[in-house]
Amino acid sequence: MTILNSSILPIIFISLFGVVGLVGCQSAPIKSSKPPPTVNIPTMDTPAPTKEIVVKEAQVIQWANGYDWQLQQVVDAQGNTITIPTSPPIKLEVAPDIINLYQGCQNYSLEFMTLLAPPFPYHTSGTPQPQSDCIESGSDNVINNSGSIIETLFPKYPYFNFNIQLISQAQPTKTTQTAPKRLALVIEHGNTFIFQGTPKILPKPAGLPITDELLADYQWRLVNAVKNKYDNNGKLVSKALISDFYHPDFPISLSFPDYNNNQYASFYSNCNYGVGGSYALLEDNTLLVGRGAQTAMSCGLNGDRVEARLSKLMTRSKSQLTLSLQPAKPALETQADFPHYNLLQTMETGETLLWQNEPIPTPKPYPNSSLNSDLVDKVETEAANTD
Repeated sequence: MTILNSSILPIIFISLFGVVGLVGCQSAPIKSSKPPPTVNIPTMDTPAPTKEIVVKEAQVIQWANGYDWQLQQVVDAQGNTITIPTSPPIKLEVAPDIINLYQGCQNYSLEFMTLLAPPFPYHTSGTPQPQSDCIESGSDNVINNSGSIIETLFPKYPYFNFNIQLISQAQPTKTTQTAPKRLALVIEHGNTFIFQGTPKILPKPAGLPITDELLADYQWRLVNAVKNKYDNNGKLVSKALISDFYHPDFPISLSFPDYNNNQYASFYSNCNYGVGGSYALLEDNTLLVGRGAQTAMSCGLNGDRVEARLSKLMTRSKSQLTLSLQPAKPALETQADFPHYNLLQTMETGETLLWQNEPIPTPKPYPNSSLNSDLVDKVETEAANTD
């Protein structure tokens, strides 16, 4: 399925809907043809906004994961409010590469990819998601059996661009200790959805504090991987090493680069790039990883097996991170001068992986970049004489 001409995107973000095998493509970002629509922000019974919420552009999706969102207003491209039923309420869930809207038994999903095209940096295709096991009574959120109310609010054409914007923070009300948080889902040439959020109640994390900056400061090397099996009462009954992750020719590493204002968790096993995806780190150190595009080079029988296992485990995964200092070692002259950490990753599916930090390796130069100085001088001299 072709979504966009791949020449407009960097290699990591060519597509989230298919595997790509092109390496090193570069081109200019897409330019949006029209400015973002003017949005009439509802007051929602609060005083006028006083200041902006300070959140980095790369962390808007991550910030939104910390709240439960409920729709307050829908505004069309001309600035007119659209009347919609509010019972049951329409709720929003945000993940690193997918947005879900719910109203009772209705679910509408937006799987998106990141573009370099502000003010609408995300590209998506909306899809109704049937929930056959959902039982709902007294609901009026289906229109003539042709789709949900949510579906009618989105464009009818298959693909469109959107943005997620923070709305300026209002002052606390008399009945609330903190100001309500508001979020706008803005569709290019379409409607704007305004949500109000309440903070999720998250447990206090264990271990040392973890920040995006700390994760990005190092490369993390996998030193231990275990598959744990539990009974119905949550008691551990067996554990075994994940043998695929111990192949000497395919060591596994993890890095957290910032790809054009997009936080990325990149898992690498000495072959293809792109395993992993955009990520969100919550306040309780929950790590959510989305789905990214990866190169499609054959890694051989063993390499393909290692990479397939790694991709299956990490793509659209949820895990818990716990950071601790490594036990003190005798001082060595060759020992690097930085804190040495153990990063324990406990997967929602039961696996535990232990990572240790190391300096980020220096990128290797292209083969033709190692020209000797004599040749460089010769080329420069000939160019000067030509001028």
